[in-house]
Amino acid sequence: MTELIISLAVGIALSACSGFRVFVPMLVANLATRFHVLDLSNGFEWLSSPTATYILGAATLAEIMAYYIPVVDNLLDTITTPASFVAGTILTTSFLKIDSPELQWTLGILAGGGVAGTIQAGTGLLRLASTKFTGGFGNANVKDPEVIAAAKYALETKNTALNRSGNRAFTLLEIQKAQVQVVAGLNYRVCIRVKLGSILRIADALVYQNLQNEYSLTSWTWDKCSIK
Repeated sequence: MTELIISLAVGIALSACSGFRVFVPMLVANLATRFHVLDLSNGFEWLSSPTATYILGAATLAEIMAYYIPVVDNLLDTITTPASFVAGTILTTSFLKIDSPELQWTLGILAGGGVAGTIQAGTGLLRLASTKFTGGFGNANVKDPEVIAAAKYALETKNTALNRSGNRAFTLLEIQKAQVQVVAGLNYRVCIRVKLGSILRIADALVYQNLQNEYSLTSWTWDKCSIK
């Protein structure tokens, strides 16, 4: 009985994690069973195979990297809820050592799939609320090449408008914060620190990138950052 409770608790815990990221907990389960930290029930030996490690590792890497590509991240969101339910069901069922397959899968669906689906649905609602209060903007990695390109374009455009060039132009010191919004294209909001001689200034720039990957500077504000 104790072993059943522990197995159920492990399965539910990993299933709950599937509500946040689908493949990460499955990879954790794979590695834990391969290194004999956890034991799988009969019929789920495939989850501890080297092939599963490679597939789940690649899927986990792709899932994490997709976070930095808004279009892909939004696409994944549409399939995450059913995927998390399936992953949660498999994870819980794979650790339940019950002689009855019907009871094993029933508990897996109700406990594992239910927990994972509920958490994923809640996460989706939180992201929806976050989108509402941020005007559709989400935080972006300041090291992202697209963010850097947008910041450089904004500064070059501003230098041109100020008729500054060469040593008289503002230079980019760092991108302090960045956000991105998916529209018919992308909006990049960047807070940058620039320098001209001994003058240091902060600027808040909004850059639009259309579907042809062409940039345009929408707004530029000196000495403030609208990103909280």
